[in-house]
Amino acid sequence: MQHLKERELYEQYLRDYITEYSVTEFLGRGKFKKTYFNLNEGFKAQQYTDQLKKQGAQVILYGVSLPPDRSVPISVTL
Repeated sequence: MQHLKERELYEQYLRDYITEYSVTEFLGRGKFKKTYFNLNEGFKAQQYTDQLKKQGAQVILYGVSLPPDRSVPISVTL
């Protein structure tokens, strides 16, 4: 139970430092298309994801997080 709480706190920490959004579409056999949206376009990224899913695409929406204690961005599934 403690592990789940720590995980939720860490995921919230990462969400607090999201700098942009990334929509990743699976095109087949190791091929992906990434579309980026800035921080103010979160709703637009979600709409784009929903639109692709309605067309039958396999899509995942990520938040790209860059906390102050990291030098490399971390992708957070939303």
